[in-house]
Parts: sequence; structure tokens; C-alpha cells
Amino acid sequence: MPQQVIVLDGELTIQYAGSVKPLLAQAFSSAAPAAPVLDLSGVTDMDGAGLQLLLAFAQAVARAGGQLTLQGVPAVVAAVLERYRVADQFAGVAP
Repeated sequence: MPQQVIVLDGELTIQYAGSVKPLLAQAFSSAAPAAPVLDLSGVTDMDGAGLQLLLAFAQAVARAGGQLTLQGVPAVVAAVLERYRVADQFAGVAP
């Protein structure tokens, strides 16, 4: 399965999530691979809005028959995934 790595950095918070959404929409086109990977190693903060963005992207990928993997997951993101018990919504979550 072909992979595309999408690198996100900075804050995935309500203040900035809206600016990330177009990047993810562009990455998820009809020509997008079935197994995109989000590299979150540069993410410095994440709140519920950032989580919603990641979950919506994972659901869009799943509807197209693919799976989304998170890599380079920093502690701040891992804590949010754990708090809301949603890590299983992704094909993989790796530090």
C-alpha cells in the first residue's frame, strides 16, 4: 500500500486547527494513497479541536478504504488521545 507522509507542526488547537484543515483536505484527494501517515513530531499543543480534526481525517480515509497512521506522536498528543480513549481510531500510533 503506498504511503504519503504529511508533516504537521505547531499547535493543533482551536485557534489554529482551521488553518490545518485545508492542508489535510489537499493531501486527501482522489489520488491520495490508502495509507497516509501524519507525522506529529513537531506538534507542540493539542486540544479538542485538534483531536476532532485528526478524527475527521481518519474517518475520511476510512470511508475511502484506507487507514491513517500517526507517527512521531509527542506526549502532549498522546495525552489527549489517551484522555478521550481514541487511539484505536488510527491504524497505528507511534512515538
